[in-house]
Amino acid sequence: MIDWLGRAIASGHFRFNATLPMENQLGEQVGVSRTVIREAVKILTAKGIVKTARRYGTVVNPLSDWNLLDADVIGWHGREDEYTPLIFSELIELLSIMLPQAVTGALNRIPAQPSPLSVLALASLQNHKAERSQRIKAEFSIWAQLLDTPNSNIFAQFKALTYELVRLTYALEDHHPSVDDLYADILRHIGQGNADEANLAYRLIIERSRNLSGR
Repeated sequence: MIDWLGRAIASGHFRFNATLPMENQLGEQVGVSRTVIREAVKILTAKGIVKTARRYGTVVNPLSDWNLLDADVIGWHGREDEYTPLIFSELIELLSIMLPQAVTGALNRIPAQPSPLSVLALASLQNHKAERSQRIKAEFSIWAQLLDTPNSNIFAQFKALTYELVRLTYALEDHHPSVDDLYADILRHIGQGNADEANLAYRLIIERSRNLSGR
């Protein structure tokens, strides 16, 4: 129910400043109880998406009030949604600050030879018949490894946002280019402690997403 309502708002079915239907009406639409609706509204309120007032009901907040550091909120946005390009471009700029730090923190901390998990991920990227979901999972698994390697709690908390960056990149691409060489390069250079080369590979990877954002 939370995902249904979040998606309905993100897609513009319920516009900014719109008042949501009453709990019983929403429940009838989705086939759930008022209690379930009430709990979903509480969670969306905590994420800044809606606000409740006794006299006015539940109202959709403007985008500026949404917690866009919450990966769930970004995850409710799809390719065709009005604010996806803006959210995507701002997510790129945020992760353009964080991810190079994770790359630097991982230098010399992973083996020069890819781990079995990385080998599987690279194989999925090299398989041009792989499903989109497989490629997303493969790219994200490499970033998850890099974000975990420095043993930083803050870096680890950016994994969910990084997943959304990869997901939206694939959602916005009409043609999915081969990026397996870039990921193989970044893993090799990190393992060998080659900071400049690792960051060059990172910049080429992020540039792929930035080109889709129009910035």
